[in-house]
Amino acid sequence: MPAVRAGPRTLVVPCLVALASTAAACGETRKTGSVGDKLEAKRIEVTVEKVDRRTPVPRSDITGLSLPSSGHRLVGVLVNVCNDYGAVVGQFDFELETSTGEATPKYTARNYRESFQSVRDDCERGWIVFEIPEESRPTKVEFAFDESGTNRNTQDNLTARFEWKVE
Repeated sequence: MPAVRAGPRTLVVPCLVALASTAAACGETRKTGSVGDKLEAKRIEVTVEKVDRRTPVPRSDITGLSLPSSGHRLVGVLVNVCNDYGAVVGQFDFELETSTGEATPKYTARNYRESFQSVRDDCERGWIVFEIPEESRPTKVEFAFDESGTNRNTQDNLTARFEWKVE
C-alpha cells in the first residue's frame, strides 16, 4: 500500500478585538507542512525543497567561514521564495530547529554554488547553511515574516509563520 502524505495545514488567526496589544495577531497566517510543500500567505510563497544533512565543505577556505566549529556539523536548507509583497525576505527569516534545540546560521557560508540571500519582488532559490552540534539532528525549518504595511492601510499587514517538518 502506498504511503499517504498529508498536505500542508493552515490556520488564520482572526481579529476579534483590535486592541493595540493584540494587533500583531490580526491576520496572522500559520501553516505547517513537510519538506517539499509550498506554503503561502497573501503574496508570499515559500518552499523548503530539501534539507541536506551532508553539506559539502570546501577544500580550501582560508577564512574558515564555510567550516563547522569543533564538535559541530553543517546542515543545508534549499529554499525557494516568491515574493510580490515588496518587503525583503532574507536568510534572517529562517531558522532550523534541532533535537537539541541548537542551530546557528552561517550567513557567510560558501558551501553551495547557489546561496539564498534575499528577495523583494521576484523569486529566489538557494541554500541557507546552519551549524548544529554533531549529536543533534534537524527536526523543523521555520519561517517568520512580519510586515506592518502602512498605518493607513492595515489590509496590507502580513504576519506569516510557516514550518516544515524534517523527516
